[in-house]
Amino acid sequence: MVLPSKSCLHKYMKGYKSSFGLNENVFVAITEKTKDMDRFERQLHFILIDEMKLSECLKVTSNGRIEGFVGLGPYTSTDQNTETCDHGLVVLFQPFFGNFEQILGIFGSHSNVKAEVLCKIIVDATLAAEKAGLFLDFVTTNAVSWNRSMWRSFGIRGADDKTVCKVQHPADDNRSLHFLSDFPHLVKCVRSSVVSTGLHIPEGCVRMDVVKEAWK
Repeated sequence: MVLPSKSCLHKYMKGYKSSFGLNENVFVAITEKTKDMDRFERQLHFILIDEMKLSECLKVTSNGRIEGFVGLGPYTSTDQNTETCDHGLVVLFQPFFGNFEQILGIFGSHSNVKAEVLCKIIVDATLAAEKAGLFLDFVTTNAVSWNRSMWRSFGIRGADDKTVCKVQHPADDNRSLHFLSDFPHLVKCVRSSVVSTGLHIPEGCVRMDVVKEAWK
């Protein structure tokens, strides 16, 4: 397969207009798409939220604008306007049934997006997707500390006697919004625990020296 060159990609990127926040044009397009979908096709959808570390970089555009600062859209506070962006967050929509997926919004932050802002993004993205004709019932994130803080803000928790993994849906009182933890990240956390300190389970403790001995 022939891949486009760097100059070709740069040419197309220059013609692509975007901004931080939830993309209103995307929701307009989704509204048009859902007009030709039956109720089953519009059900059982989820959003996936993930972050990645970025290199800090300030760039001056051809019109004299400086890019590279924090961009959280309407969630950007006044004190963040002069902070450089070093993290990127993506809100991705995907159905359980169907072969399409769509980025609903992108955000640039200094360090990770805090739980308070993340809660607002989730609620607004859910309401916008529902308004566009979709039935959004699940939110998937990994289990890093700031996402766990977001879960607690929604009332999501787990204990020996009770587990709460859903809340009342912001768009429909008769439905629930479920929160899922990214399974590959859970496997990664288990591996890290076994390697570093050992993993305590009801049957005992799993440690690397035991695994190495069993391997022999």
